[in-house]
Amino acid sequence: MQLYSEGSNNSYQISNIKYLAQFRLVSTNEGKLRQFREMGLDVEPLSLDVVEDGETFEANALLKAKAGVLATGQPCIADDSGLCVTALGGRPGVYSSRYGANDLERNSKLLAELLDASDRSAKYVSAIAIAYPDGRFIITRGENDGTIALAPRGSGGFGYDPVFIPDGHANTMAELTPDTRNSLSHRGKAIRNLTSAKIIRVFGGTFDPPHLGHSQYSEQLTVNSEQFTLVIPNGQPPHKELGVNSATALERLELCRLAFPSCVVSDIEISKSGKSYTADTVRELQTLYPGARFTLAIGTDMYDYLPKWYDYEWLRGNVNFEVYDRLVLPVSSTELRELLPKRGGLPFLNPLVYAYIIRHRLYKALPDWDWLRAEALTLLDDKRIPHVLAVERAAVELAERWGVDVDDARTAALLHDCTKNKDVTKQLQFCEEYDIMSLIPGFESSGALTEGNKVLHSFTGAEFSYQHFGVNENVRNAIRWHTTGRAAMTDLELITYLADATDDTRDYPEADKLRKLARSDLRAAMRYALEINLLPLKENDSVIVTYSQDALDYYG
Repeated sequence: MQLYSEGSNNSYQISNIKYLAQFRLVSTNEGKLRQFREMGLDVEPLSLDVVEDGETFEANALLKAKAGVLATGQPCIADDSGLCVTALGGRPGVYSSRYGANDLERNSKLLAELLDASDRSAKYVSAIAIAYPDGRFIITRGENDGTIALAPRGSGGFGYDPVFIPDGHANTMAELTPDTRNSLSHRGKAIRNLTSAKIIRVFGGTFDPPHLGHSQYSEQLTVNSEQFTLVIPNGQPPHKELGVNSATALERLELCRLAFPSCVVSDIEISKSGKSYTADTVRELQTLYPGARFTLAIGTDMYDYLPKWYDYEWLRGNVNFEVYDRLVLPVSSTELRELLPKRGGLPFLNPLVYAYIIRHRLYKALPDWDWLRAEALTLLDDKRIPHVLAVERAAVELAERWGVDVDDARTAALLHDCTKNKDVTKQLQFCEEYDIMSLIPGFESSGALTEGNKVLHSFTGAEFSYQHFGVNENVRNAIRWHTTGRAAMTDLELITYLADATDDTRDYPEADKLRKLARSDLRAAMRYALEINLLPLKENDSVIVTYSQDALDYYG
């Protein structure tokens, strides 16, 4: 299992809670305001009339925080909390503040309802929401288990504190010191979930592929500006099947390493077989990062389904949820998988991610023409650039004339000289690296090795193009044979050979005649081109590469 990317810092110490001072607290409850301040948060209250009609504490907290953002345009924090009593079926719950007119009336009513109850267990629950102007929000939850006293005791705290005895204590919350009360408090726990000095942000997904929306989102600030993000690509997500043209788990892992250079990329899920459940992953992370609090980043579409997640009740008590609106992302991964085979998608991908996709032929991707042209030209010296661009024009014209795949012709033309500027030593290294001796029958005895760069570049260029640009076999062969030719060439191979020989930068005496032949009879043009190139060599008893001789015999 790999938990840290190359060069990453294994420390997860985060800066302190001072960053929360930038938030407005949507509440005028003096008790809540006092507790936030007792825990070191210099928040300013914001008075708003918000209808709290949510069915959960989380929903109500979020309603208030979002209302605060709408009113101020600033990040806002809000709390919704209450008491859930087992014997009352969880009441008063989200209606805790509306259970009576004031604290005294609420506590009296509660004790009256529990007068004959044998089970007096209860828990305090606090949900805190932080909402941002960009649509993101963070949700966390704190709980404090205990029992309901037989009568009110103490003068500290507020709300139900005089009747609530926390587990492990004999005193009510109202009898405890402020420090002890805050250490046990449900709201105190929720606040610490957000302000812990050990917060790790977990950003999971299929990332098939990861796009700029993912990358940009992963780098946005949450509560603390120094949190690090742990990116976890799924192995097999439980909520959907991976598409037919999806990348493999290991390929998606590598794409994530390229897409998230400032994050830690983990294989904690893809290294396992079977479906990946977030709760299981968080449990394992807790053992790997003792004492850390995890903030789980998810989209709004997934947040709506949280109650259906595996082991949700455990999960919501052990992580914060940071929720972002997927609509602000430029494109979905599904849409990208549809765009890539159509030579689209480049604007939405990290350049390294895009190059990896093209190189490894993921998603049946075809390269954007401007990108491919720019990449091809960077491999050339300045003098050769006009020639390659002219060969592209000639190849496209010939392909249109003879009904050959124009895209293949353009690709072969742009890449046909991609290793031309390499010296003989580098050409021979390429031959060994790409195992050309074994790959091409008769290569070692063909005479190509003695001809140096003027011949070798076609063989090495074909393999370089295949390895770095993911060209198909037709294009690979067209590049391979564009210098020597061979017997029984395909029309694409003929066109690439002849475009190279007849582009408009060529001005040798036979060039015009060869251009005309190429547009009227490909095979006759090939025969004439071979005669031009090989007959002088024969007359001088020079070495002729066997592939060229085979071609001359075939077309002669």
